[in-house]
Amino acid sequence: MKKSISRILTLVILVLPIYLTFFANENKIIAVSSLKDQVSNAQLSFFARMSSYSGSTLKVLNSPAGVAPNLFTTNLTIGDSVAIAAGVGSSVFTIKDIGNTNSVNLNAAIGLTVPNGYIIATRSGIHTVSFTPISFGGATEKWQFLIKASVGSSIPFKDGMPDQDGFDIGGSNCDTAGCLLHDVTCPYSTGTANIGTTITFTASDIGDSAFVGTYNVIECAYTGATSKIGTPGTMIIGATNGTQLINPSSSANRTFGVADVYFYGLRQLDTNGNVLDLSFGKIAVDDSVRITAIVDPTLMFTIAGNATMKCGAAPAVSPASSTPTSLNFSSLALESTANNLSQFITATTNASGGYVVQVFENNPLTIVNTTTTLPDTTANNTAWPDVVAYSGFGYSMEVGVTRAGAVLGVGNTGNYKSFGIGYANAAMVLSHNAPSTDNAYMCYRISATLQQPAGEYENSISYIATSTF
Repeated sequence: MKKSISRILTLVILVLPIYLTFFANENKIIAVSSLKDQVSNAQLSFFARMSSYSGSTLKVLNSPAGVAPNLFTTNLTIGDSVAIAAGVGSSVFTIKDIGNTNSVNLNAAIGLTVPNGYIIATRSGIHTVSFTPISFGGATEKWQFLIKASVGSSIPFKDGMPDQDGFDIGGSNCDTAGCLLHDVTCPYSTGTANIGTTITFTASDIGDSAFVGTYNVIECAYTGATSKIGTPGTMIIGATNGTQLINPSSSANRTFGVADVYFYGLRQLDTNGNVLDLSFGKIAVDDSVRITAIVDPTLMFTIAGNATMKCGAAPAVSPASSTPTSLNFSSLALESTANNLSQFITATTNASGGYVVQVFENNPLTIVNTTTTLPDTTANNTAWPDVVAYSGFGYSMEVGVTRAGAVLGVGNTGNYKSFGIGYANAAMVLSHNAPSTDNAYMCYRISATLQQPAGEYENSISYIATSTF
């Protein structure tokens, strides 16, 4: 029996949902070519013991070292599901917050637990094993994918719990339906998958002590196989129904930032069970990188002057002016035309409930140091009354740039309303019920009759912008 060994270094680094894979080959003797195992998730599983809990706050045991492989919460993320030993069996919780290096907050109170109960978050991925055969084993050849397994009766290799020294195949009944047996796509779309056994290599078996250890065996057996020499093949494990190999947990004495490395292999057996090819590679699994960032609550409201025609009306003639802080109508035209000015308002928020912009006036336009007023318009979201026959002050609106869902306080351009007097009578002029940026034009109008007393009239307009979180 000829044995051949090749080494392939496969490094898969997990950062957010992006995986980078590097491959290097060093062929020895005779082996399949281009062997690699690309894994969709190379994050270590989490296995810790509980130190204490209070309500929904859980502390991870971090002393003494060696009691559990994960002594810190470094490899956990908000939203992770964790199983916690609770009397008989376990209960599943969701992580809502990570307090520090050894405590987390859960979505519910923990309740009954066992002393030093386990805390588990499993990580799994799809293994895509690709290779190119250089041998043919006959009509009943077999291809076997081998991946490092745990050793010893205290850490079963198929109990569905993450192991410290290898990959778990995900259940105690893995030789029957419902386990990985029915989630293996064999090379060349044929073959009968079998899983649930292990094989142990000694140095004398393979001539290299580096590969000594116990491996899970995922096998594809063929009947009526034809030669595929030189034809790339792919074995996919865990892509169909989500039943996947469980990644190892962190080793108790590992260095953060340095990946744990495990061997995998591929064997080809001929019709008589002889090994034609045996190739090994490495796969690296590491902690996830937790990213934290803060988005502060945002609410912005701006007012800008405007000198162009808006709401269907030209602005008042010079020296009338519109700025962010003032509206100067200057001398009013009496009983001939309305006097118009406008401003441009913008509201921005990231609040989940959006924002509301309201406006009110402190009092009607009033001659300074007197009680003589220019009345507010009698329009109520309607067209302006006859500007010759009536005195009045009010506003209309014209949409600027808005997102779907924005609401203006005046229903139609060309309709006008009067300002409410005082905060208690503030009226909505722009709103949105979701995060948004919207803007609109506020169009102010004054008309005056010959009966309006001469003088300099003033008042003030106040805007209130409120966000809803």
